[in-house]
Amino acid sequence: MNTTRLLVYTALYFFIGLLFVVKYPVRYGIDPVAASIGYAVFVFGGVTLLVRRPSWYTRWSIRRLYMLVTAIAVLLLIAMLQFDPAVIRNARYGLLKQSVDLLLHGSFPWGEPIFGHHSAFPFWFVLALPFYLLGDIGLLLIASFMIAGFVLIRSDRTTAAAGIVLLVLSPAFLYEIATRSGVTANMVLALAYLILVEHLVAKNKNAPIFFLGLLGGLVLSTRGVVFLIFAVYLGYLLYENRRAAAILLCGWVLSFAATIVPFLLWDAGRFWTYGPFTHQLALTHFNGWFIAGFLAAVFVWGYMLRSWRAVIEACGGLLFLGVAASMGLVVFEHGLNAAIMESRFDISYFCFPLPFLIVGWMRAAHDTRE
Repeated sequence: MNTTRLLVYTALYFFIGLLFVVKYPVRYGIDPVAASIGYAVFVFGGVTLLVRRPSWYTRWSIRRLYMLVTAIAVLLLIAMLQFDPAVIRNARYGLLKQSVDLLLHGSFPWGEPIFGHHSAFPFWFVLALPFYLLGDIGLLLIASFMIAGFVLIRSDRTTAAAGIVLLVLSPAFLYEIATRSGVTANMVLALAYLILVEHLVAKNKNAPIFFLGLLGGLVLSTRGVVFLIFAVYLGYLLYENRRAAAILLCGWVLSFAATIVPFLLWDAGRFWTYGPFTHQLALTHFNGWFIAGFLAAVFVWGYMLRSWRAVIEACGGLLFLGVAASMGLVVFEHGLNAAIMESRFDISYFCFPLPFLIVGWMRAAHDTRE
């Protein structure tokens, strides 16, 4: 069973990276078939070594692991600065910078045309602001990688080094670094929040749980996909601790509303027409009723889960299936080549499940070794 889980996580990890290997090297004259075969050998061969020869990393101390994360963060920063996101066909960096700039100049951050603005909820702009003031919003990704390192170490120290290697060597993550896109960073933030909540909710004290709820509302106010993650966890927590679930939910609603209401008061018409709810719904290629039903279903699924580990695995699987279904609609309408090679579908959305899948892989590798 553990070996099967490990193979499933490896296959999903491989599929996500393969999309980027197929799409981008061809622009530099590299044969996509040869690149795909090489990548397959690299991934499955590397995973085999990580599982069968774990002695080089399983006994690393916490101090050594943090030194590894710091060294890689420096290398990623150097690598990121070699790329000009303006010449790469990913508008997310420029649109985020534009939105923060609009806010600083007292202008509404969303408008027409809808795809000419960033789709994020308000608190993502707040998170980006310090790095904007430092001169490069891309620094947010470097900071998020360091948080990811902490999350992976906290998840399982004995496989943390392997998880860090998987993250850094994923073509999807490297693409995020080169383009200064923030999809992976957003999911790292959500994953780190869940780990914090799970750790502190166990203390079962009302005030800290409510404070965590307020903090969670801010995390919700980044991207709509976080609603799916929180729905799974809320269902799980409702079974485990109804009082804590109710307090946490109150904090989420209050804090999230506090970030939304100012923009409704500013310009409700533009907010509902061009704002993050409408924009992000358009990006999913599904209608609002389907999304609402899907969230209700994953909440029920979360209620049926009986372990924290199952919550992480469910989040990773649901995020992957949701993005795959969205891509499937685009492929059905426009064809596979147009969806991927002509960018009718943004394959960087497959970075949503990546941190969760890597944590799942780490746990499966740990169990397989044991």
